[in-house]
Amino acid sequence: MLSLRGVSKRFRLDGGWERPALQGVDLFLAEGDFATVIGPNGAGKSTLLNVVAGTLRPEEGQIWLDGRELSHWPEHRRARWIARVFQDPLRGTAAHLTVEENLALAWARGRRRGLRRAVGARERRRFQEWLEQLNLGLEHRLKQPVGLLSGGQRQALALVMAAATRPRLLLLDEHTAALDPTASRQVMELTCRLVAEHRLTVLMVTHNMEQALEVGNRTLMMHEGRIILDLQGEARRRMGVEELVASFARLRGERLVEDRLLLG
Repeated sequence: MLSLRGVSKRFRLDGGWERPALQGVDLFLAEGDFATVIGPNGAGKSTLLNVVAGTLRPEEGQIWLDGRELSHWPEHRRARWIARVFQDPLRGTAAHLTVEENLALAWARGRRRGLRRAVGARERRRFQEWLEQLNLGLEHRLKQPVGLLSGGQRQALALVMAAATRPRLLLLDEHTAALDPTASRQVMELTCRLVAEHRLTVLMVTHNMEQALEVGNRTLMMHEGRIILDLQGEARRRMGVEELVASFARLRGERLVEDRLLLG
């Protein structure tokens, strides 16, 4: 499915020296895996998603998806198979377009017929079916500009847009972090429902340690551009938040209290 082999990425700083953001990352996701990624700020979590999505190109290593090497493909070419939902609800939708126009653009993504804003009766019925599962009443607001929706509604719409075309890989970049607790919980529940319904393979970055252990079937911990822990199976099921923090502290050789604050 998804395979990263020795992927490294460096950023050049003002002083002229380079800071490693990813250091020889190896990762394999099987079809249907739902992996959560956790780690402190600067650990390389978002950089990992960016190199997979094609926003950034690695200096070293290879990225494969379904037997295709994507390492040098631009982001727009990967968009046919890879969908992404960002932390900022404003990034996943076009505020000046209506709900149905946003859905039409998502539906046309990666198809040879290109992007078009015209929506026919059949497409409208399909979009209404997608939105009905949100229980937010958006199926009755197809003609309304997305800019009038709340942050939670926009993020739910962005998630439906990303998942409905059944991408081979769904990237979630802290997609509930900017929402209030109620909206965050609703969007996370929707995420799990859509992933199960469409049998998606997911790589999700989160700062929420409870979420990292409860959602999906794998938990990856990153530190200084490396994956230092890959929890799955019985070991993951037995792991609690304090045990996760203790593992991080042990791997870093630091004090537990500092790591509890760092990861939280």
